[in-house]
Amino acid sequence: MEDKNYGFTLIEILLAILIFGILVTALFGSMRMVIFGSNAIPEGMQGYESGVVCLNRMVKDLKSMYISSALIYKKPTFNAPPDSYRITGENTEEDFGQLRFTAMAHLPFGPEQGGGLAEIIYYVHTTEERGNLLKRRDRPYPGFETDKEDDLFEPSAKDPILCKNVKSLIFTYYDQENEEFETWDSDASSSKYATPRGIKISIETGDEDITSGLFESRVALKVYRDKIK
Repeated sequence: MEDKNYGFTLIEILLAILIFGILVTALFGSMRMVIFGSNAIPEGMQGYESGVVCLNRMVKDLKSMYISSALIYKKPTFNAPPDSYRITGENTEEDFGQLRFTAMAHLPFGPEQGGGLAEIIYYVHTTEERGNLLKRRDRPYPGFETDKEDDLFEPSAKDPILCKNVKSLIFTYYDQENEEFETWDSDASSSKYATPRGIKISIETGDEDITSGLFESRVALKVYRDKIK
């Protein structure tokens, strides 16, 4: 019986090299995408966690809101100071809303205990060094109720930063008929001196290197004041 030796032709060898090259290229391409993706995950998760923490803090503040009831509230007269426990909110052309209200949610930064009546102001402060920062002003009672001038608010470096890389912050207000409003002033005749029944918070965060995230929550307020004729 005659033995036959089988070998590979040059074409078969070149074809095998070509296939191997294609597989290696595909393998390294996939590994590169996985590596880049895994590097982006911590930044994305950090932004997601920051947005969730920020939204939860705002919801907790709104749920502990304090207002002047209809029994003790007095309509503002000419040159009279505004109600200390008013609710005011507006959205700017840059999609950065500002909301002021009073809540039983004072957060101390010293040895004092948490809780207690405080004026809360949410606003976005834009700086060249750090970009758009969502800040939370917290002024405890007593003190803020004596500061009744509307034009005294100014951004402060002392106010704690709640969230970084803010692209937009929008508040939407709902009355007792569930109609939407972009602004609110519980001391104005346009609202008939009522407080909103609910507030929706919409926060978008992110920058050029981090995928944007949109966080929203609608809060039904536990306390409210109906319209006053």
